[in-house]
Amino acid sequence: VTGPCLLAFALLAAHAVRSGDWGMAAAWGVLAGLACSRLAWVRLVVCAALFAGGLFWVSVGVDLVRFRMAFGLDWVRLAAIMAAVTGLTMAAWWRLAGEGGQRRHHLGADTAWPRAVAFLLAAGLLWLARWRASSIVLLLSDRFLPGSGPLQIALAGVYAAWVTGLLLDPARARKARPRLWALFSAVFFGQLALGLLGAHRLLMTGALHLPVPALILAGPLYRGEGVFMLVLFGVSVLLLGPAWCSHLCYIGAWDDACSRLRGATAKAQGKGRRGKGPAPLPRWAVVVRWCLAVVVFAAAFIMGRTGVPVGVAATAAGLFGLAGVAVMAGLSTRRGMMVHCTA
Repeated sequence: VTGPCLLAFALLAAHAVRSGDWGMAAAWGVLAGLACSRLAWVRLVVCAALFAGGLFWVSVGVDLVRFRMAFGLDWVRLAAIMAAVTGLTMAAWWRLAGEGGQRRHHLGADTAWPRAVAFLLAAGLLWLARWRASSIVLLLSDRFLPGSGPLQIALAGVYAAWVTGLLLDPARARKARPRLWALFSAVFFGQLALGLLGAHRLLMTGALHLPVPALILAGPLYRGEGVFMLVLFGVSVLLLGPAWCSHLCYIGAWDDACSRLRGATAKAQGKGRRGKGPAPLPRWAVVVRWCLAVVVFAAAFIMGRTGVPVGVAATAAGLFGLAGVAVMAGLSTRRGMMVHCTA
């Protein structure tokens, strides 16, 4: 089962190398490496990749045959070669999709479909974003090593499948989620710090953006333009819903860590609130939340329309962010819950 897959991926990688697309060749190599494992989700992903590879060979073959026919060159031998390559790729797909592939790739069958969908969704959306992005180079790998985007996309798909497996395991999800969230925040702020130190290619849009979530909307309200972050945030929320706040909010990971400090301290001192959970928020918390939103967004809009200098506005935004950190350190730690993010 594995041999035909490796041969099919080797041919696809060789074609990519011949075309000068080494990043795509490396991505095919990642898929070939996955094919050597026995994980059930890998079989679904590799099947999809092989089927796409077969369609790719058909497209390439048709283009080459048309080119040769247009110039009156011999095309029969070329058509036979392309047909053979396409047949080999589809034969590998057929073999892997059958019972032999199921027997070999049997580990983790209960989570195979969610993990495969996570891989394909992450890789597909990144591929679409890379293809459609025209104003900026979206992927960091392409900024430092032009052409390496496909490799980053393939590795991101593997990471998505691995994370999905962790979160679907009740025994590991409770510890895995805050750790993955903290890792995401560490990478985000590490990237920001390096950008501030001079590595400007690490900044998402190539320009500085204060890492305060409220500024995703307040920034465009002040400037009257520049909605990239707002669009990115909106698409993320449409895909994830409230999970954005518990998995992708770079500041939320800090509040989560602060809220867990109380539980860890109480456990160490033998004073845990057994069965009671975190202390509830007071009733006025929701009112405070809406009042803060109105004040922040109105202030941003008014400052922008009245010509308040950028430095003054940025200072106000920075102080607002530091006030949020103070709430985390003071209230979230004391109450054992994410006061900053919920109120």
